[in-house]
Amino acid sequence: MNAGFAVLAVAALALIAGVTSVAAGAALWLGRGWLARRSAAAQVRLLFCAASAPACAALAVVSAMGFDLAVLGCSAHRCVHDHGLADPRLAVLALALSALGRLAWAATRAATGVVRAAMTRRRLDAASTWRSDGVRVMPVDDVQAFVLGFLHPHVYVSRGLLATDCVDSVLAHERAHQRRRDPLRRLAVSLGVALHLPGVARYLERQLGRMQESAADADAADSIGDAARIAAALVRFARLRVSRPAAALGWQGGDLEARVSALLADEPPPDRPTTLVLVAVIFAGACAALLAADRVHRGAELLLGWLD
Repeated sequence: MNAGFAVLAVAALALIAGVTSVAAGAALWLGRGWLARRSAAAQVRLLFCAASAPACAALAVVSAMGFDLAVLGCSAHRCVHDHGLADPRLAVLALALSALGRLAWAATRAATGVVRAAMTRRRLDAASTWRSDGVRVMPVDDVQAFVLGFLHPHVYVSRGLLATDCVDSVLAHERAHQRRRDPLRRLAVSLGVALHLPGVARYLERQLGRMQESAADADAADSIGDAARIAAALVRFARLRVSRPAAALGWQGGDLEARVSALLADEPPPDRPTTLVLVAVIFAGACAALLAADRVHRGAELLLGWLD
């Protein structure tokens, strides 16, 4: 086996991821009406699954082939011997390099975000003070509120925000981001969309950001028991200059009109499918890939032969 086989394998996985991305994008477009009738939290769950779909598809193929080789006793000669001396065409090489380049760029961007967040948090922690409710208060008169951190996110607010009568609404919203670990989810999605086609990736990241804000609004409304109060705070803060560090997740993201309309809706939309249902579907898909390991393996060999 030489470098040519590795190029073929990467190109094959990139092609599988690309087809999955097209399927996910088409499903989101065709089901946009149905999706819009779900709760924001349900949309976040579905968008997260869609963002992970190409990576999961590639992993399923690799796992099925490994299962076929290691457990079912299939000979590896068809893959390695038939394609081990492959001399990839220029288009195949470009496909493999493009996939590796996107992965490297996504990893670099994610690592940069983690480092930037850590540095910003260190500076803010040195300049801010703790409140008894676990919120960090920054000594600035500008109106600011955001969540910063991935594994253990903290809520940061400004002294200027504490002087307003919307502080309870804003804090409830930011605590919702903190409970849901939305910064970590967004970081994971930024890695997952690396295998998506560019247009689908941009849509997923943009839509996920909007839905995370709406989901935090809904959680805040449930927390304080007054959706109209959260909506009023959103409208009021839209007239103010609200700033935040580049690495933070703040109150003023998303589509203001859509967020207010969702909060003032007559009836809450259904919060389905639940996380348990989605996990069950993913588990069933993984089991199906393993049960069809031989067919998946043969399909991968045909794909390698087509690329060879």
